[in-house]
Amino acid sequence: MKNSVILHFLFLMIISLATLSAAETKPNIAVIDLTGAGLSADDLQTLSNRLRTELFETQKFIVVERGQMEVILKEQGFQQTGCTDAACAVEAGQLLNVEFIVLGSIDKIGRVYSVNLRSVSVKSGEISKSIKLDFIDKDIEEIMLTGIRNAALQLAGLKEQEDASITARLRGRKVVKYKGISNSPVGSLNIIVNPSDAEIVIDDSLYGKGSIVIDYIPSGAHKILIRREGYRKLRQKIEVIENQETPLNITLIERTPFSITVGTTLFFRRTELNQELKYSGIGVNSSDTIRLNLDYKSDLPFAPLMSIGWDDGRDYFGISGYYFPGITRDLKKTNAVNDTFYLETNAKVYGALFDYAHLFRIIPGILTFGPGVSGGFIKRENGVTLKGAALSAAGVSYAPVNPESFGSKFGYWGGPTLNLKVGYKHLYFVITDRVLLGIKEQLSEQSSSADGQSDNSGQSKFSFENTLSAGLQFKF
Repeated sequence: MKNSVILHFLFLMIISLATLSAAETKPNIAVIDLTGAGLSADDLQTLSNRLRTELFETQKFIVVERGQMEVILKEQGFQQTGCTDAACAVEAGQLLNVEFIVLGSIDKIGRVYSVNLRSVSVKSGEISKSIKLDFIDKDIEEIMLTGIRNAALQLAGLKEQEDASITARLRGRKVVKYKGISNSPVGSLNIIVNPSDAEIVIDDSLYGKGSIVIDYIPSGAHKILIRREGYRKLRQKIEVIENQETPLNITLIERTPFSITVGTTLFFRRTELNQELKYSGIGVNSSDTIRLNLDYKSDLPFAPLMSIGWDDGRDYFGISGYYFPGITRDLKKTNAVNDTFYLETNAKVYGALFDYAHLFRIIPGILTFGPGVSGGFIKRENGVTLKGAALSAAGVSYAPVNPESFGSKFGYWGGPTLNLKVGYKHLYFVITDRVLLGIKEQLSEQSSSADGQSDNSGQSKFSFENTLSAGLQFKF
């Protein structure tokens, strides 16, 4: 009794293992090279090979490789060419010792591709499955990527996949066809970029943003451009290998937003002096006087500047320094009776301003324009200084009675700006129109400003002045 139970248990285990083994067995299948009209022999062979690969990837069949098929059939004297019916397919299947054999055609008529495939049972000689797929306004690449895949899925009894699923399956990234003309052997280019939203340009054609696989790209050299705002552009050539996937990993380097600007600033407010200078005699002639009606208008003052700044997107932050000790110029004046007077001009500028500007991209990367504001302090002096004694027409020296200096002092704390920048990459020409707000102080009692109004020495009043800065900006 006990032995009977053991034997029964062993019998059940053997039956279970046999069942599992049978369930896991995959049928052998072979594919006879596809025929067709309107396609080249090379295209038909490529599509036949693709069908074998897609059948294998369904994991439902054991697929006989094309090379192995050719060896076996050649040894038996069997020709694949012209094998288009079920009887011929069965004969080939018996020679290959497979359970199923696939044959069929892919034809192109006008705008339509027609895929017709049949799976024949070698044992029974019957057609086990027949597949018919039509594609309108598609290219041969889409037939291979989509049509052959879906035909293989139908032959395996699986559900067809949409284009998006097939794209996701191919290396997990966006897959696109090369946009140029391909008359040579092709490969594929697998580009991985960092940052992940960098733009990819190949042979002057934009392929979008992010990592991408370019299929059917001609073998040989190609120009690659990877770019993203805030990063340095990368240009290089890549050699694509025939029938292989060429990898390309690119990491862009962040652009340093630091810049230096060197230029000059022109101040538009001049100083006008309209007054009488009085000189008295020296020694025995102390009671004598000579006079000069001074009529002086200063040149347009300017000052060199240097700015250090940085960009944060459309915003610019910087600090500008101004320093100009002034170019002194000797003036020699005479009055109606030929008395001679000696003066010297002065025009000093120094200070610093913090700058902010919000720039709009008129032409991205080339031309920007926008408003801003500045704050800090700039001091400017403009006027004349009496230079020693005057000489009468008779050659007698006379000492000045007036204060030593005449003119104006300006103290500015900043104001609104308009900014224009034009250039490319690392070199830009920068123009800033700046309105400076502050105070004006007269250096002498009798001097007058450009508007003809007299001011008392030491008194201050509100003042503003327009300036124009221009310079070269070097970006790093």
